[in-house]
This record gives sequence, C-alpha cells and structure tokens, in this order.
Amino acid sequence: MFNQYYPNFRRHSTRRKIFNSESDSFCMSGSSKLKLNRLIRKKLKFSRLNPTTINKIRISYKNIETIITHRLSIWREFLKYSVVHDPFLYSDEPYIGIFVRNTPILILKDPILIKDVLIKDFTSFSERHTSVTKKVEPLSQHLFHLEVAKWRPLRNKLSPAFTSGKLKEMFPLIVECSHHLEQYINNMPDNNTVEIYELMGKFNTDVIGNCAFGIEMNAIADDNSEFRKMVKETMEYRKKYNFIRHDFINILMELKEQPNKLGEEIELTDSLCAAQAYLFFGAGFESSSWTMSNVLYELAQHHDIQDKVRKEIKEEYSRNNGTIVFESIKRMKYLHAVFQETLRKHPPVWNLFRKCTASSYTFQGTKLTIPKNQTIFIPILGIHHDPNIYPKPEVFDPKRFIDENNIINDTTYIPFGRGPRSCMGERFADYQSKVGLATFLRNYKIDVSEKTEIPYGIRQSSFLLHPTNGIYLKIIILRAII
Repeated sequence: MFNQYYPNFRRHSTRRKIFNSESDSFCMSGSSKLKLNRLIRKKLKFSRLNPTTINKIRISYKNIETIITHRLSIWREFLKYSVVHDPFLYSDEPYIGIFVRNTPILILKDPILIKDVLIKDFTSFSERHTSVTKKVEPLSQHLFHLEVAKWRPLRNKLSPAFTSGKLKEMFPLIVECSHHLEQYINNMPDNNTVEIYELMGKFNTDVIGNCAFGIEMNAIADDNSEFRKMVKETMEYRKKYNFIRHDFINILMELKEQPNKLGEEIELTDSLCAAQAYLFFGAGFESSSWTMSNVLYELAQHHDIQDKVRKEIKEEYSRNNGTIVFESIKRMKYLHAVFQETLRKHPPVWNLFRKCTASSYTFQGTKLTIPKNQTIFIPILGIHHDPNIYPKPEVFDPKRFIDENNIINDTTYIPFGRGPRSCMGERFADYQSKVGLATFLRNYKIDVSEKTEIPYGIRQSSFLLHPTNGIYLKIIILRAII
C-alpha cells in the first residue's frame, strides 16, 4: 500500500557508484555474506533478543550496497520498516530487530509495548536516540535533544507558555495574522494556482513571529546567527524598558533572571534561550505549515468533505457576528475530525526514537530483555496506515475521528508523540492551524490544478515527509457569495 501511495519512494539518486561492478550487487560470495552476518551479530551482541526475534533480523546486502554508494538514502531504507502491516515484514510480530549500518534497532509494533516505552515506563526510556554537539550545533541544545537532567526542569518551566490561559491571550494575535493571510490572497488573481506550502508558511511565520517573539523571523543555525542576536536583543530591550508581552520570550526572560527556578542542573545562557526559541519556530513552522497544506491537499480532492467543513465554519462565524473566538475552535467538531485524519494519513514525522536508560529492561508479557542504550524505533507512519487499526488506511475519511472511541488506544494515533516527551506545542499548533484553515475555507474554495501531483512523491533527502515537487493547488475566491 505504502509504495502505491508514495510511488517515488524507492527512486534511486543518480550519484556516481563507488564500486566498478557490471552488476548491481556486492562482489561478495554467499559464504562471505554468511561470515559478515555472523560477525555483525557477534560484534553488536544483538543475540540478547530472544531466538524468535533473532530469526527475524535480516541484513539486506543489496540495500547495504546502495546505502554505501549513496544511491539510496538511509532514511528511505529505514522508512520501509515503518510499514508495520506489510506481511513481508512480519506484520504478526509485536517487534522485530534490524541493523542500520552497525547499529541494532528494535522496532516496536505492538501498541501495548509502545505505551510502556512512551508512558508507563518512561523513566526507563527518557532519552532520545540523538547525539548533538553544543560547540558544533549551538541551536540544537533545545528540549528535543537535551538529556533528561536538563530537559526535565526546563520543560516544566516552559510548559506554562502553552496553557489554556496563555493560548487565550495569544488567540487575538493569531486571528490578526489570519486577516493578513486573507488580505494577501485577495490580492491574487482568481483561480490562481499556488504552491500551498509556501502560502501556509507565510501565515505560520507571521503567527510565530507575533505570538512567540514579537520579531520578524530569520533563523540561521550557527552560534553567531541572526536568530540568536534577535532573541538576545529582544530580551535586552524588554528588560531595559520594562516592556512585558505575554509570550514565549517573556517566559525565557523570567527563567533567565530567576535561575533558581531551574535548579542546579541547567544554566539558561543566551545560546540556550536561542535554542528553545529556535525549536519553537522550527517545530511550529514546519509541522503546522505541512499539516495545513495537507488538509487543503485532501480537501481539494474531496469537495463533499470541503463543502461540509465550510458549512460548519460559516455557521460558527455567523454565531459570533462574523468573527471567530477562542471557544469556536472546540465547537467545530468536523474541522477537528478533518485535521485529525490529515495528521493520521500525513503525520509530520514518521517515527519516534527512544533509548533504554535502565541497566536492562524486560517487556511485560514477553521474554524480550534489552540492554542499556538499546535504540527503540516506533513507526508512526506504519501504525497510522495499519489496516487492522484503520480500515482502508489510504482513504481520507474524517468519520474515523467523529467518534474518537474508534481509536483503540492512545498509542495507535501519535502524530505528536505521547508521554512526557511529547510535543509541548501541540495545542498551540492545533489552534494556530485551525484559525488559518477556518479563515481560508470560509472565503476560498480549493481545487486541484494541472500541476497537482496525486499522489505526490516524497523528497528522498528529507527526514520529514516532504513532497518532492511541492503541493500546487488552485484557489477560487468565494467572497462574492458570502
């Protein structure tokens, strides 16, 4: 199913081959392959998994070669294993083991085991499988990458930026940005075909700039970046003139001026402040822009669903004298279902990684014991496209989320992760995206054009599920009949 939905998934790059072989395979005999297999298993000591799982471990020499010769992205190969319902990849197994280069990876496919890792036994899996260097990547020292000792106090102190009260304070700013979007589109020619991600990106940049920082965004990820300078200068200006704005920057200022709130494990330096701000921008911009783009992409292909959600939006505007209010977002149930179904079919990221931080861990109900530092892979995309959970997963059907009891449990739908290390800005992204979508769909019809790719291919070099050639859609102005 996945390869049908994303037909360009396995497309090879055209980079020069390293091996001068007339064939398209390794020059390695069968016995050599067997020896390499045994050597890697012994070296990696992956035999700590039980025998059933060991038999499922496969080393594809064809794929190793294409990775080594750069003709196949490591993520393209790894993404294949996220399609958990593929019978060729042992869909009846709760977990499987694979090697990625020299690293053994345990892929969890059972929702109960996934819940144990993300929620129930979080303390045994509190670290992500990421490695960043502060000196090389100063803006990477944010909540996503920080080790748990620094992550925990910082997360606890930054969480108030996303409470209902804070979101309600920022809501008028989001609405104001949606008016800017409306004005921008009204100046376009009617029936104009646009790259929709670029348009949604303009809106989300405006929102984050206003709601989070009060500055224009221009991030460059190095220690002397303009982004870092802007964050620092904004904080210094507010401190000097006692200017208070209830946004993300203000919370960072309070923590910087009162370091005792964070404890002794972490010092909130200028670089660390900039890193948190950079994460807010990067995560908020990318996930919201692509999700909004995919909502419109699906609605352009399903006019009946588009008409139904537009009717709900117009009714909500009429209820509030031609505007949208904070409470409107929760009342628009069908818009919510459309948004959720889009996140199921097109999750912002296709996987989660965790690392075992306990000395060892045994999964309940199994004989599987893993050692410390074992990498865990959770295939979000595969779970979201599993027909045993979501019948006809390739079909866009918001009715799945009208009755949320249809969702088996909280680890069969995880577009923003689950547990303590889930996305802190999920609610902000929800409100931000829905305000923009409500404004758009109230005033404009969206349709496919001759440039629309159905389905679209996935960019090979991207860690995220980005379309190869963008998403081009036609915008039809409806203001004359509103």
